[in-house]
Amino acid sequence: MAITTPGETADGTSAAGHSRRVRGRVAAAAHSVPLATIVVSVAVVYATYLAGELIYRLRDIVLLMVVAGFVALLLNPLVLYLQRRRMRRRGLAVTVVTVRAALVFIGLVTAFGYPLVNGLTHFSHQLPSYVSSAAHGSGWIGRSPADNRPGAVAGHRVRRGPRVAGRLMR
Repeated sequence: MAITTPGETADGTSAAGHSRRVRGRVAAAAHSVPLATIVVSVAVVYATYLAGELIYRLRDIVLLMVVAGFVALLLNPLVLYLQRRRMRRRGLAVTVVTVRAALVFIGLVTAFGYPLVNGLTHFSHQLPSYVSSAAHGSGWIGRSPADNRPGAVAGHRVRRGPRVAGRLMR
């Protein structure tokens, strides 16, 4: 391998008449810089970034497709059963199974959703009183877990508390 100056190509001719890209390659080769490896590495990193950005932007659509595929996997055995036993047409079997699955889903939402909404509504209405009773040390939420010990006297612990804390601080 011949030693070249930064202004010459490998065959000894001047790179002054060539394009900027050629001059950059010549300079990289003269200093033993793996230019192709660097360019490919940067391209791979950039392509990975673009793929991640695309998936992030399409996350809602991808999530819907994953859920739809899962539901299709769950309902396909029922469609096959109806197609073999009752109906010969697959489209009609898919329609019947889809309508029944939607009715079951609506029933479950009604059965579990109504008590949940009522419980959350009751909790949200009672939350200010819970906070007030906790701040004053009264009510079920304001008691200390130590008060639940059998035979414990709250006043005794309160009087003894500063002495124990003082000993711990020494």
